Amino acid sequence: MIVKKKDTQQLLVKILIIMFVMSLLLYSKFVVSAAQKGLLLWFNLVLPSLFPFAVGTYLLIEYGLIEWIGYLFEPLMKPLFKISGIGAFAWIMGITSGYPMGAMITADLVKKKELTVVEGQRLLNLSNQAGPLFILGAVSVGILQWPQIGIYILIIQYLSAISMGVFFRFYGPVESKKSTYIRNTRKPKKNIYSSSPILGTVLKKSVINAMDLLLQIGGFIILFSVIIEIMTQWQVTAIVQWFLLPFQHWLPLHPTLQKICFFPLIEITNGIQMINETSAPVLQKLLLINGAIAWSGFSIHAQTASVLQGSQLKMSVYIIGKGIQSILAFFYTLLLFTLIKNKIPSPTFYSTAILWKSSSDWSFTLIQSTIRFGVAYVLLIMIGLFCSYFLFPRNS
Repeated sequence: MIVKKKDTQQLLVKILIIMFVMSLLLYSKFVVSAAQKGLLLWFNLVLPSLFPFAVGTYLLIEYGLIEWIGYLFEPLMKPLFKISGIGAFAWIMGITSGYPMGAMITADLVKKKELTVVEGQRLLNLSNQAGPLFILGAVSVGILQWPQIGIYILIIQYLSAISMGVFFRFYGPVESKKSTYIRNTRKPKKNIYSSSPILGTVLKKSVINAMDLLLQIGGFIILFSVIIEIMTQWQVTAIVQWFLLPFQHWLPLHPTLQKICFFPLIEITNGIQMINETSAPVLQKLLLINGAIAWSGFSIHAQTASVLQGSQLKMSVYIIGKGIQSILAFFYTLLLFTLIKNKIPSPTFYSTAILWKSSSDWSFTLIQSTIRFGVAYVLLIMIGLFCSYFLFPRNS
């Protein structure tokens, strides 16, 4: 009897599921605590920070306003990233709001034939990034208790993302000049003053779609919080440390980092917390933290996969791209902190409690995120106008 590879994979998945369910029963006390932690993380940070972006994005798409954004940004997006100008909307909103908003908008643009699948694949790695609220709030203030380091982490993340975008412009076959999707080198077909859908209907649809997306994200956050806790109870850290023993000569990680370096690959929030609690040198911590944020973790990958369904975008290509971006983030961290290591202020622990308390307040975060969405959209239009009419004027 020949055992097929697919059958072996299915058997392995079933065994892992059985082990997972048994662990829920054996470590129920720890599992409940981890689930509560994941739920609070979603409710206090993710829900209020992403909800306005999700609703606003759906409204802009339904009213056709992104066609005008694409028209303005075409001269910038095409030469740099080989992406139609309409992709600028996903890029700006993605880096402003954070995971997985960029992936969601990119998938919607591909489904609506505003972008080809190849362009969508190029845009996916560029747009699906960690947001400033997560980096400046959750990471630099909440976890590291080092507010001054946040801007440097942000620069490294976006620099590695742009580098990935330039690298991925070479992805895919050469496209023919004739295409089935909307070309933004011409003015949008829909006049900005033309009749629009009924606001109440569109708003209801946008809220439902936004909550559906956020509930999926919340489910993944809670699930992976539980998985990390189960792996901790299984003593996975000891197994990983044993596995890394042969590589210690060319991978000079601090012993405390060797024990937990696997966890940031799974879920970055808990992983970064574990990195910060070690006694490793600051540079090694920052290398792993920047690499982890760029990689984003399997929890974010699962969220991304859920919003890409039906778009024909490949997760395998996306994951390879995130791996390359993680390496770039390592390189940029070394380069930046070698150049300015003496200019970075030391951590100031006295003020972090107040800052973190205000940033984690639910209503404050919701209002802050709503304002950020409005500011991002206004800046998007202003930059687009500047690029379209001053930097790269069209011949009309």
